[in-house]
Amino acid sequence: MTDELGLVAMDRGDVVAAAAAFHRALDRVRAAYDAHPADVALRRSYSDASMEVGRVELRRGDLDAAERAFATARDVSQALVDRDPANAEWLDDLSSAYDFLAKIAMERERPGDALGFAQSGLAIARRLAKMDSTNARWARGLAASDLTVAAIHRASSHFDLARTACRDALAIDEQLVAADPHNAEAVRDLAVTLLTLGDLELSRNDLAAARAALERSARLRRDQLAAQDSPRTRRELAVTYLELSDVLARTDRAASRNAVEAARDLVAPIRSLAGEDAELRETLGEVDEALGKR
Repeated sequence: MTDELGLVAMDRGDVVAAAAAFHRALDRVRAAYDAHPADVALRRSYSDASMEVGRVELRRGDLDAAERAFATARDVSQALVDRDPANAEWLDDLSSAYDFLAKIAMERERPGDALGFAQSGLAIARRLAKMDSTNARWARGLAASDLTVAAIHRASSHFDLARTACRDALAIDEQLVAADPHNAEAVRDLAVTLLTLGDLELSRNDLAAARAALERSARLRRDQLAAQDSPRTRRELAVTYLELSDVLARTDRAASRNAVEAARDLVAPIRSLAGEDAELRETLGEVDEALGKR
């Protein structure tokens, strides 16, 4: 069950309205679930509503609230999987909950917990992909889990392990975009993976590979922005330009400065949305810091 009002608010960058909508939806579902705890459909809705609350709280920067919501989603999904271990939808829900718990643990500098959660999510995602190798949704989930593992290894300076996991994600994303070039979410996934790969190549001091990955990520995001302007795409493209600026700074200071200024121009129209949006606040801080350096 997805709250449409919350999704619309998220798309326009109104995190406060999105949080209110998702919390109202969770309250409604939780009340129904408490009254009918044996109802399987309500259990699934409870898990879905908890995931939505977790996502919006993570974006707001409230890690405590996000972790509680994702833990609830994991526990409810695990109970459903225990009931029917072959139910692909429930397995997918469980894998997603583990991935988000891994991200929370990484934010809280608990690398052991983060890797444990991520590996649990990855194991489930691999199982789903084997159950139906033609299912694009399961393939996207597997790529996302690979990328979560890559990010954790990157944070622990295990660059070779991170690069291997990132390239596993990249191979899947490339296949999905080739199969459906107009799928906006698949294209966004590819751009995210290329951004991660660019960062990893920079850590290996392979400037050519880093630049190639980041420039391709930027092209994909520019195309998406031209097709549909949104705060999320603006912020993500700005982040890509900042990473590209770091690469260019090694060889071309003017081009590096141009990339930072492009990031500045991208976020200028959405600065007013930063009040409750921790991700946007972080990006704005990085842009301002880069402007001072360049």
